[in-house]
Amino acid sequence: MCNAKRCVLFAGFALVLLAGSAAADLRVYWTDWDTASGDMAVDRASMPGGVPESFGEPSSWPGPIAVESNFRLVFFVDGETIRVKSVDGGPVPDVLTGTTTITALALDDGGADTLYYTTADFRLQRADFNGNGITTILSGPLVVGAAWDLAVDKAHGRLYWVRNGGILRAFQDGTDRQQIVSEYGLKGVAVDESGGKVYFTDQTPPRIQRANLDGSGVETVLDLTDDPWRIRLDGLGKMYWAEAGDSPSPYARIKSANTDGTDVETIADLGSNWTEFIAVESGSYSCARTRVFGDVVVTGSVNFFDISQVVGCFQNDPVRCPEYIHRRADLSPCDAPTNTCRGDGSVDFRDIFTDVGAFQGLGCQ
Repeated sequence: MCNAKRCVLFAGFALVLLAGSAAADLRVYWTDWDTASGDMAVDRASMPGGVPESFGEPSSWPGPIAVESNFRLVFFVDGETIRVKSVDGGPVPDVLTGTTTITALALDDGGADTLYYTTADFRLQRADFNGNGITTILSGPLVVGAAWDLAVDKAHGRLYWVRNGGILRAFQDGTDRQQIVSEYGLKGVAVDESGGKVYFTDQTPPRIQRANLDGSGVETVLDLTDDPWRIRLDGLGKMYWAEAGDSPSPYARIKSANTDGTDVETIADLGSNWTEFIAVESGSYSCARTRVFGDVVVTGSVNFFDISQVVGCFQNDPVRCPEYIHRRADLSPCDAPTNTCRGDGSVDFRDIFTDVGAFQGLGCQ
């Protein structure tokens, strides 16, 4: 027999997350360079309306940032080194130390656990999350070029990168390299996998554009007055970008808008500082998990957008996970007579959890 409260809260909570209503748990990260003092930092703020706070202090140059969604780890470039830190703080071990500046960074956290990055000497490379298995995928000034930004399309197994002259893409093994957009002044790129769009920032003139994944159908989403740099999407209908310049006077801001260009907001005004790089953490989490980087243990958490992780979380922490879920949910009651738990009055939780018996064994009884 289904316990009405527990069953519907868990099933309905998963439905709410899949529908994208957990935006309040999202945090945005960006680089912040005080050009007067020379101080450098990675800052962040919770959305919506959070107060900016310092997250880390690179020792040389604050470069690209990327958030790993499954373990809630933030990878950030510190000059020639990729470092990692839990969103909850703790140690900051080095993952990979190179011999030249890393110019762009992207993650495949869909099970492959792969870092993709570009370097100042025109290489597109990959390694695992521990920095092992470094492989050069493509190289050369004409093949890769001086890359400004990099994005992974996990759904289609492709990489997209911006260089002087446009946007290129290739499969993750480097094959089928194509230039899909030919345009100067582009600085950032992000992929909307479900929507089948690639978004990119342009400084000539300042604007945010998008196109189909093959580069066709280019359209302007939002005209801007100041120069945009890197751009990221949260998968919940929002885009975030950094903008910075010195005309007519120095400025630096972190902004957001809906992916259709509406509802533009300023997240942080950095005054006369400088910023270029940005990353987005989204999802709701519980249940600590760990990764080991060398001899350093970094603790992260389960992503509640991933249903398989939710079930694993329930199995590994049957006390704390239900309590967390109950605190977060506010949904209609379970249809106990038919053992059918409906989060919104129409969707059966068995549409999400195919093994009803296994789910009931985890606490819905």
